[in-house]
Amino acid sequence: MNPTADIKPPSGKESRWLSIRIAENQAAVWSVENITVFAQRVLGDWMLARDENPDLLIEREARQISWLPLHLDWKRWALEREASEIRFWPAFPDRPLVVKTRMPVIVPPHSSVDLYVNLPVWLEVSVAQNDSFYTLDTIAPAKLSNTWYGTHFEGQLCYAVKSRARRSLDDLPEEPLRAVCPLKIRNRSQDSLPVEKIRIHPDHLYLYQSRNRLWTNPVVATFEGKEKHIELNYHNEAPPFLKKARSIREAKQPQRRESIIDRLFFRTPEA
Repeated sequence: MNPTADIKPPSGKESRWLSIRIAENQAAVWSVENITVFAQRVLGDWMLARDENPDLLIEREARQISWLPLHLDWKRWALEREASEIRFWPAFPDRPLVVKTRMPVIVPPHSSVDLYVNLPVWLEVSVAQNDSFYTLDTIAPAKLSNTWYGTHFEGQLCYAVKSRARRSLDDLPEEPLRAVCPLKIRNRSQDSLPVEKIRIHPDHLYLYQSRNRLWTNPVVATFEGKEKHIELNYHNEAPPFLKKARSIREAKQPQRRESIIDRLFFRTPEA
């Protein structure tokens, strides 16, 4: 096996999110935190295997290799079009995410609060097909728990996020497989607003990279009163305080000018 592979960080910068060009019968490995993925081209097909053995974690996020762990559970994709470039890229989970605050946060009347949430990201493994990428597999670093968000009569099946919303970014751990979502909660009503759970819709989120962190576009939730709905606004740009933020992924459903209505976003105060 020829051990030479072309590893290309985007825009010529160091990044764990990158593409690797692999020739026939070559192989490469990508690793970060608890995920290690092996990839090989065989007769034009792509083969992938995952390992969670911490002893196999590598110091760099990606490199070419001249050996393969045959004991792993391998998958093979037979593609009609030949592809020589494989991409390891972050992706959001396929359901809404429910985040709990570190402790109940009370937003006084006619005021606002800023929170930071570490959202989980999955690993999307895809290969170049002309001007786009074909997804081979999407890998979750850890199993997310299911949770029901709503009432007995109305609601939605979501994922429960273990990371708690924090008031200060300094209190939020820096994790490679998490993306920071800046969340502003505005209370324009006459009542105090207790916030315990937050539902985030990944389809409206963009992904950016700034230094060693992944970021999403800011989200603004506006509460007008107990008799009215919650308005959610997902901004269509990077957080303005970031410097040299690089776009990683576009939103699946960019939000238009009108707000998204969420009936179940907050537990409103008792009458």
